[in-house]
Amino acid sequence: MSVSEEFYLLQQTGIQSKGSRSLDNEIEMASSNGNFPASMSVLKGKNYDDWCAQIKVIFRFQDVTEVVQEGVQELDRNPTDAQKVAHRDLMKRDAKTLFIIHQCVDADNF
Repeated sequence: MSVSEEFYLLQQTGIQSKGSRSLDNEIEMASSNGNFPASMSVLKGKNYDDWCAQIKVIFRFQDVTEVVQEGVQELDRNPTDAQKVAHRDLMKRDAKTLFIIHQCVDADNF
């Protein structure tokens, strides 16, 4: 399943927020390595609206929004070296996005 399909399914689950925000649901963008948030909001079923807004920010921060929205297309039959490199980059970003989603969804909503 592609990232865009998985994210779409999460959006379609009907999980709704009650509109309340708490500090433990807030995303902390501090990072120990400068590249990845140290803690991320976890979808627990009732915090969908907040989680969705936060995960979109994480996707932008990690430069994977394009992969989420458009997915990764198959390579043409005889791809050029440049196409292979670009496709490899998209596949890495796709894997990164799946990793983020897996870290941000609890077992009941996975």
